[in-house]
Amino acid sequence: MNAFDATDAVLKENTWHHLAWVKDDSELRVYVDGNLKQKVKHDRKGELTSTEPLRVGIHHYGDSWGDPCIGIIDEVAVFRSALDENDVKQLMNNILPVQTSGKLAMTWGEIKQ
Repeated sequence: MNAFDATDAVLKENTWHHLAWVKDDSELRVYVDGNLKQKVKHDRKGELTSTEPLRVGIHHYGDSWGDPCIGIIDEVAVFRSALDENDVKQLMNNILPVQTSGKLAMTWGEIKQ
């Protein structure tokens, strides 16, 4: 598989974004806010299998680990079958961004300050 890098997918800070990675038997696709940003052909058929744990928010490339995501990751989902563009958009439109105000953990943190 070729290197996969969606560098044109600039994310605006302090704004909710929906990210989706989809792998089927011929392509790996990344969607940002429901829009296809990049697709790469590959020849790895079948299910992804590994003895390693699933890591979200950091990538492994070659023999090294990249920098971790700076931000909040919420509502992670893994599906058994590949989603199409309509599936990705439907999921994006039915997920509400996290509202931190009024939550017990946030209130307790404010009290402790």
